[in-house]
Amino acid sequence: MSHQETGSSPPEQNAEKPTHTEIQDISIDPKVLEFINNLEYPKILVGKFDPSANFHPSVRQSTKLNQREKKLFKYINTVLQYPPCVAAHTETLKPRTQISYASEISRYVLYVAAHTELDESTFKVDGVLMRQCAKNTVETLNLKPDNIRKFKHSLKALHECLGMHQTAHIQDPDQRALVMHRDWLKIPNIDVVHALYKEKVSQQDVPLRPGKYAKKDSSQGGQMKYTASDFRKMMINMLEKTSSAKKKDIYDGINAMLEFLLGHHLLLTGPNKINLKFSHLVYTEEETPNGTIPILGFHTSPGEITAGGTNASPTPSTSPTRLPKYPAVCRNKDAETCLVSALAFSLWYRFDFADHHGQLTGENTLNFMENKWKDVKVLFSSRSGSALHKPVSPTYSHTLATMCFDSIGFKSSKKMNAGRNTNAENYALQVTELGDSAARRRTSQGSSYDADFIHFSAGFQPDEPYHISRDVAVPEELKHKVFPWLDKAREQIASGINGDQENEETARFLHMLDKLRPVILQDLALLVDKAPNSIYAQHPITSEPLFVKFKEEVLNTTPKDVCLGDFQDVTDEADQSAALSDGEVDDQANKEYSRDSLMEGPMGDIPHHATP
Repeated sequence: MSHQETGSSPPEQNAEKPTHTEIQDISIDPKVLEFINNLEYPKILVGKFDPSANFHPSVRQSTKLNQREKKLFKYINTVLQYPPCVAAHTETLKPRTQISYASEISRYVLYVAAHTELDESTFKVDGVLMRQCAKNTVETLNLKPDNIRKFKHSLKALHECLGMHQTAHIQDPDQRALVMHRDWLKIPNIDVVHALYKEKVSQQDVPLRPGKYAKKDSSQGGQMKYTASDFRKMMINMLEKTSSAKKKDIYDGINAMLEFLLGHHLLLTGPNKINLKFSHLVYTEEETPNGTIPILGFHTSPGEITAGGTNASPTPSTSPTRLPKYPAVCRNKDAETCLVSALAFSLWYRFDFADHHGQLTGENTLNFMENKWKDVKVLFSSRSGSALHKPVSPTYSHTLATMCFDSIGFKSSKKMNAGRNTNAENYALQVTELGDSAARRRTSQGSSYDADFIHFSAGFQPDEPYHISRDVAVPEELKHKVFPWLDKAREQIASGINGDQENEETARFLHMLDKLRPVILQDLALLVDKAPNSIYAQHPITSEPLFVKFKEEVLNTTPKDVCLGDFQDVTDEADQSAALSDGEVDDQANKEYSRDSLMEGPMGDIPHHATP
């Protein structure tokens, strides 16, 4: 006898109980109910559903539901769209988690339809069935054990909704709560799912395959070097972290990228990163042996960046008396590991994302006619002191570095300087292999920047011409949708310069913002697919026809390997661990599944909605 039967309600209440097979529910939006009753494809509705939303093409290309499957999908969707269930999922689950849960629930429903005799009157969530379904999925697709945990959380959400729906007839709230607690808070036989998870974990090459990384000399405390692939994955993971509606998650994701990239590309130490200000930023062009290169420089005053804390000295043999003055970068071959890109996106968020806790919006909007803007720091946090332009704490800076490495399972005792040490060592190895290249290096000595190291750090070979394939001309109308307030601010400052050095500094900063407009749009054209859940990819501009057309132009001029990178392999393990503590787990790629892939494995896309 099932737990539903053993946990029946008092007779007087059972007499009014609706049938388990009932598909009509007057509390559901009639349009949603009509959608459910006419459903022909495997679509599960978790959270608030818009009936006007389009199926993703991959769903329509899948096999239609047979009659048995239709009945189960209609019943489950009716349960999930019961208003209390919709409210619970909308309030507690992120949008991408709702997509992930829907995919796992679909997988289970299809499994039940194919491998059991259960129908809409006897449907249940049971650990034995879950184990068989999860085991088949994990072994067929060679997925990580965390997929089992995600599957378990998804089905727990369904189980609780079944309970809410089936106890709705109980009038006494205390009695209803008692039945829910007794019969619906724990999935029957869930222990066998836990056992499967432990079994799969024990079969892994864990902890996190530390041998994957090449160890450095033991004299350096067992420091390990991350690979280029690891680098890209960390940055994508941090972009995806911004998908949360939580202010702290957004700030952490943005700042973790910046903190890491400042160390990797500028070779800055922790204290030097947290003291960087807006007034230090300069965007200019430099003549180098590899061509004219746009440079983002960090013009700090003497003493603001300590010795050994800048990419002016990437090699031990370089004399300090001959060093360029300022750390700097150019655009990177890879958009996801580009410091220019990360800084540009950070500024875009802080200035323009008023509806998503943008730090420099609302009452914190900067007045460029005053000098307070010069004290704004490059790194920021959700603490109140950051709004007053105080530096973030060293502890927070360390947390950001740890956040990046934890997202890929990187194990190291020196995470704060891992980026700095890795990039500097790689450059030193290149210099050793190629010789000192004295003739080339002399071309940099009269400059404020070390062109050779900047070129290397951007992913180019020593004699490779500087070229960014995604540097496609941006339509003026599209460009001015980024920092839409900027042109007016520049006009105000220009009218009051008259040799005023302070205003010239402001004009220089605003000039940089103008130059970063196309950088944002060009890199967004790639990152919108690499990190589809990021706060940037979800910006309304990405659905505008002008941007869609521009994106196609960028993709057509960018090599396929640059477009794809490693994003298909990315897992947001740090975010996933945090979600587990709240009863949430996001899918590895948060993807929609076709009818066939629900039985075999994930597809490659998420649903899209009709353009208004």
